[in-house]
Amino acid sequence: MNPRTLFVLLVSFTLFSYQCKKSEIERTPKRAKTQLPYHLSKKVNQELKKGQQGAIQNSLNLGIKKGLSYKTYSQFKSLNLLHLFTPSGLHYFPIFWILRFIFSFKVLRVYSIIFWFLCLSLDGFYSLKRIAAIKMIWLWKKYFPFKVDLFQIVIFVFFIDFILGSFTYSPLSWGYSFLFLGLLSSAGSSSMIAKIGLGQLFVSLFEKGSFNFFNFLSGYGISIFTSFCFPYLFVSYWTPWRDLPFVSNITEIIVYLVDVLSSTGSKAPTLNPIILFLLIFIKRNKFKLGIATFLF
Repeated sequence: MNPRTLFVLLVSFTLFSYQCKKSEIERTPKRAKTQLPYHLSKKVNQELKKGQQGAIQNSLNLGIKKGLSYKTYSQFKSLNLLHLFTPSGLHYFPIFWILRFIFSFKVLRVYSIIFWFLCLSLDGFYSLKRIAAIKMIWLWKKYFPFKVDLFQIVIFVFFIDFILGSFTYSPLSWGYSFLFLGLLSSAGSSSMIAKIGLGQLFVSLFEKGSFNFFNFLSGYGISIFTSFCFPYLFVSYWTPWRDLPFVSNITEIIVYLVDVLSSTGSKAPTLNPIILFLLIFIKRNKFKLGIATFLF
């Protein structure tokens, strides 16, 4: 594990321990205490008419859990997937890469600064605004008198954002954004899927206090699937006239997978996280074999 990845995990652990594990009342986003703007309120109510699929769309895109049934919420929680209901870097990072590809064409490159600046001016959408700030600095980095890489820019933006106070508006969203964006931008040969898996492992250990291997694999797979589908869901959610094709199919697949896998995972054995970390970080295979033999 490289030092940058370890740094992200240590900071995330501190944030989740001292802020995000407070009571629901204490960690309720400040903006939730005020009435939603009319256009957002209208959109939320419009989606709620579609039942659980609409409620899930609201949760994925706005972090508003209104309308979610207790069963649906509990099933997502059992698979350590509540972070999907908090728009963060895991959601917007695929959009970032798609837009990066689009604006790589010379004819469109001039519009990229305008687009990212407009993202910064949005009311709310802090995760998207952080990515916009990262992208704008990345575009101007060639004019800096010193060299910077993506990870350093990510850490700088989150540091400034923390000082400006957006963390207090939504601690969970901020924490999840830092965790996943930090891991995805950290140096190393690990693939994006492996880094998402490491973030999912951290979330499962932190939220549950125990490790269910079946639930981890299930949540890991659903997280990746949702992350890659999110750009399409995001565009469909904000399309003013109608839903795009297959959106209902995607949400149905997500709900079905969560329903089936959470029921199966409830019967699977769990493992103490301390033992898990020993198995991961102890380098000598004899010690690993001894611990595994003792446990199983």
